[in-house]
Amino acid sequence: MEIVSDKKIRLLYVGENETLVHQFQQSSEKIDFHRVDNSLLALKWLEEHLIVDAIVCEKQIPGQSGIEFHKTLQSKYSHSDSVPFILVAAERNANELAEAVEHGIDDYYVQPIAIDNIVDRIQFLKELKINLHKAKITPAHTVYGEYKIGFWKRSFDILVAGSVLLVAAPFLLLVIAAIRLESKGKVYYFSKRVGTGYKIFVYY
Repeated sequence: MEIVSDKKIRLLYVGENETLVHQFQQSSEKIDFHRVDNSLLALKWLEEHLIVDAIVCEKQIPGQSGIEFHKTLQSKYSHSDSVPFILVAAERNANELAEAVEHGIDDYYVQPIAIDNIVDRIQFLKELKINLHKAKITPAHTVYGEYKIGFWKRSFDILVAGSVLLVAAPFLLLVIAAIRLESKGKVYYFSKRVGTGYKIFVYY
């Protein structure tokens, strides 16, 4: 899905990282940027302004974690389901990443980050959420019934995929080592995708 829009993104940033704040402020041609330091101020801002296109929150903010703030937001902000929520961390933590995905956080970035990438991602997530809300993408069980893969096909898929992974494992280990030597970034990528029956899943 390609999304093209000239409208500025109204972004609420929650946190105290001045470097990131400065980066977002430098993108004023694309972002209507608003910043608060903690979750209490964020909730107050949302009560006063109501409409926001996305929330970017640091992993650790005064008083609680970004994940805890996301939980609070779901119970106190009526538009939370339609607003992309992105978590920003100083370093990658596999357990926190898994927890973020489990609690429905839309994306997880590790510094340093490219603001243009976040802007593009927000536009995609916003469009996806609008389509889901308007029921343009409808869960299969509400219209067609639950889709099930046959036992033999599923067995064949697992057998073939497992065999290929075993054969490719040495090569993949070399690729992982090369990436770690050449880059400080992650050696894998994850994102949300629409799968069978229009179900959203995490793609690694």
